[in-house]
Amino acid sequence: MRRGRPDPAGCDPRAWDLLVSDWLRPEQPCVAACLRRMRDAAAREGWGPIPSDRTLRRRLEAALPRAVKVAAREGLRAAARHNARPGRKGGVCAGRSFDATFAERYAQAVVARPTAAQLRLFRLAAKRVAARPPSGEIEIAGARWWHPELVAHAGRRVTVRFDPDALSRPAAVYDADDRLICEAEAVADVPFDSLEAARPERDRDGLAQIQSRIGYRILRRAPAAGDAEAICDAWGLEDGEARRAALALARLPGALRTLVKTLQIAALDAAGRGGAITAAGLRAAHARRASNEDLAQEVR
Repeated sequence: MRRGRPDPAGCDPRAWDLLVSDWLRPEQPCVAACLRRMRDAAAREGWGPIPSDRTLRRRLEAALPRAVKVAAREGLRAAARHNARPGRKGGVCAGRSFDATFAERYAQAVVARPTAAQLRLFRLAAKRVAARPPSGEIEIAGARWWHPELVAHAGRRVTVRFDPDALSRPAAVYDADDRLICEAEAVADVPFDSLEAARPERDRDGLAQIQSRIGYRILRRAPAAGDAEAICDAWGLEDGEARRAALALARLPGALRTLVKTLQIAALDAAGRGGAITAAGLRAAHARRASNEDLAQEVR
């Protein structure tokens, strides 16, 4: 059995997700009540198979690390006390606390640090656009960039990585195989200092998003250009159909939060099959996540 998620053949993943999310609440509900609510939901929604209560209790204990259970049900302070407690005998602890063991191992570890160029790349937005014929000039939000190397790419789609907070800075341009073509300079006067300033006033006021689980409404601005594309790149979504499905999710209420959480579920399912994330898998994960969030609100 994989840690953190039971074999789908043994328990319907939707039922398992609901059971775990209900049991890990800070209100610390008892397992029996969580099992009862999950079985009621499974009967109502037609989920199956559902193992016995004894089996599910055993899987809850085996699949979820103690630190996760303590942090979720008792709070971060309790988790900190758990990690600081000495006398641990498992693994390499040799009587020390988890914190002391980690500190020693971390001090001995060789930690790779990103270069200045990598840090700058992380801050850049990415956008796929067509280089304008005949010159190959690039335009995004009124800002224009050009370099002689772009002439050979006129009319083709390229990836532009640029600083969304400083549109007058050079932009890095990559071809379809993600090879660097050039660093193009901004041409003429840039009408806006940043991508935020280039947005219509109604968008700069912010977009009301879904109510958070902790009971108050939050306000988030619209995702910056290229954010969804960058997330797809980070998850290695190379299949065209899967990528289009992911970008469509980013346009739903919740935007990038919806996309990331759906990718997490789809990735677990794909790992269980030994395959890659697919468009069908993303759609199924989104439907299951939406259903389970509704049910989780009911059991609260």
